[in-house]
Amino acid sequence: MRVVKAKGRLFAEAGGGWSAAFRLQKREESGDAGFHPSPRQIAHSYSLKAALLCWGSAERCFCPLPFSIVTSPRLGYGGIMLSAKPWKAEAIIRLVLSVMVCVYAGGVLLSAGHYVKAGGKAGPWLFYPLASVATGCLVATLIVIGRPWPAEAFGRRMLTLLVCAYAGLFLGAWVQRLVGESAVEASIWRMVVATLCFQGAGLFLIARFLREQQSTWKEGFGMLNRPRHAVLLGLVVALIFLPLGWGLQQASALVMTHLPHFKLEPQEQLPVHALRMSMSWGGRLALGAAAVLLAPVAEEAVFRGIIYPAIKQFGYPRLALWGTSLLFAAVHMNLVTFVPLATLAVVLTMLYERTDNLLAPITAHVLFNALNFATLLVLQQTGGL
Repeated sequence: MRVVKAKGRLFAEAGGGWSAAFRLQKREESGDAGFHPSPRQIAHSYSLKAALLCWGSAERCFCPLPFSIVTSPRLGYGGIMLSAKPWKAEAIIRLVLSVMVCVYAGGVLLSAGHYVKAGGKAGPWLFYPLASVATGCLVATLIVIGRPWPAEAFGRRMLTLLVCAYAGLFLGAWVQRLVGESAVEASIWRMVVATLCFQGAGLFLIARFLREQQSTWKEGFGMLNRPRHAVLLGLVVALIFLPLGWGLQQASALVMTHLPHFKLEPQEQLPVHALRMSMSWGGRLALGAAAVLLAPVAEEAVFRGIIYPAIKQFGYPRLALWGTSLLFAAVHMNLVTFVPLATLAVVLTMLYERTDNLLAPITAHVLFNALNFATLLVLQQTGGL
């Protein structure tokens, strides 16, 4: 997107073609900015708060825009088009907080399961009541977060949230401490439960989020926009990126081991460790289903489908791109895969921008995870893992 100055008027030009029909009189002449779109463009336009300034004495001068001017329900940036999303900031905050609570509750449930299997540092007369109260407080926290917060009830809701959240966090930490260190050991079923509590709960919460926004998966994430083209492009991108991702991971491990004054050892990813230790095909299939089918859909919906366009529409496109990409890499909690996953996130975001259909990054993510999982299975069977 660039600004064109011609005959005393300012025009918004995108992609080298005249896609913007908004004309802006100079502020010196009119004293204010005035848009003059056609009725159809009025019906399809979204206003963005910004002032447009063009300088220079040349007949045509170009300057980059830190925001987008749109003539249809799409957000243009650098010639890329993405549909505007009606996501509300407070709803996104409640969604993210709910996912975080579910992840923590999953840790409490895993600790309880480990206690049932192997025992812990306290007797059942203390452990089970603590685990029950902690779980109840976390559930109450989810209920409070999930409800709308009217202004007249904000103080009461906030007090209730703080009491339930802090009680659940404190008691949950106590429960995990009573179980002991061995509870953190990786296993197939631990990874499956963790995925269900993160990505599985995320899908449920996203569905609730979409209902609150009076939208659907197809409408909110553009899944009706040339779906075949989006799926095909996602497949091609995944096949191209896969060797690049492997190369970046190897380079990251090499850099970590040769950094001066730092004793960094590449850590094996928990799913890889769990798969290597598992001897059951049932567990492997469960982990594969979670990694290939569940995780990509939930992660793409949260990071690319909701958080990214929300930050971008606030007027921070670069922060949206790099912030969500770094956050996506960070939640996987593995230093050696941070760079390749952050790079993958950037690619998936641009793919979503180009297609305006979340099916494209979902397809690429699914194939990327599937090929990696299949490679790990082959290496395990051949003794290379």
